[in-house]
Amino acid sequence: CALAMFRRRLRGCRYWSVVSVLLLITLLTRNLSVDPLTTFLSTTNLSVDPPTPAVPRNLCFVHLGKSGGTALGCSLGPQVRATLSNRNLCPAGSERVGSALHAAVRGRVHLAPAPVFDSRYDAFLVTLRDPVQRMVSWYFYLHPNFLPVKKPKHIKFCHNMVFFRCWPTLQNYTEIGLDVRRAGNSTCDAWAHDITRGTRHCWQNYWNYERSYGNLLRTEKQVYAIRTEHLSRDVDGVESALSGSVSGRAVDAGHTLVGGAVERVNGSGRTVDKLSLLGRRNLCRALCREIQVYKNILGRAVNLSPAEKQETLGELAETCPLEADGADCGKHGGGVLQEDPLIRGL
Repeated sequence: CALAMFRRRLRGCRYWSVVSVLLLITLLTRNLSVDPLTTFLSTTNLSVDPPTPAVPRNLCFVHLGKSGGTALGCSLGPQVRATLSNRNLCPAGSERVGSALHAAVRGRVHLAPAPVFDSRYDAFLVTLRDPVQRMVSWYFYLHPNFLPVKKPKHIKFCHNMVFFRCWPTLQNYTEIGLDVRRAGNSTCDAWAHDITRGTRHCWQNYWNYERSYGNLLRTEKQVYAIRTEHLSRDVDGVESALSGSVSGRAVDAGHTLVGGAVERVNGSGRTVDKLSLLGRRNLCRALCREIQVYKNILGRAVNLSPAEKQETLGELAETCPLEADGADCGKHGGGVLQEDPLIRGL
């Protein structure tokens, strides 16, 4: 009996010894383990930059007239060059064959809104030019007294050039035609304001920032912007963003050179395109709504650094300080941009 009792006690001791050892191991393991939250906040994870958006491979070039788009188009692939109406002006060797941008841009739209719902494109390439300088360029490009020679379609869809008969010089257009004290006093006054705001069709004035790029402010697709004033630098920046290397092509100061393509300037030798202070202020006021879209597209550009964006805002402030600083465009700044029935015949 004594021997049997001893054996039962021994088995009980062994049992509790095993249990004790297991409990000790569990406690030690719990102290040494790391929970999922600690893993997520580990030093390794905190040192990693946030994931960047996937590099797009199918870009659509939205060509805004009078902003260096033809020079840029000349540097792109045949699927883009073939759509340029003046592709015969592209210099030999202007195509950037083999570059990342050349490979990524798959199409072009011109005088039309950005096709943000087109599934073929996952990002967009745009050009940005100071809105005031763009409008001055438009004025002389469409003016019947200056080159290039206007085709019948240019005249027809510019209301038979009635605007230019009203305002034959840049000075009287901007200083008198856009004087807010005269707005609506005559048919010619109404033409000056409507043409500038883009509610009367005369080609590039109508297909302005809002009509061409407005859709881009309502999509999550990426926007790559090339500033006309810094065209070569920005092209190299986009190349770098798409491929991780810079093309290194040089540019002569004062020229919009893209892979050998120089933008043709229709004001060669012209001395009548200088804006007075009054004319510039009037034009800034009339283009206020345009300027706000311009600023917003600039802000969306994924290839431009904060310093580059601030650089452009600073340049804009030199031209239009009030419109660059604020977003209130007064009674003419709200509502839907009116359409011109004339374009239904295009």
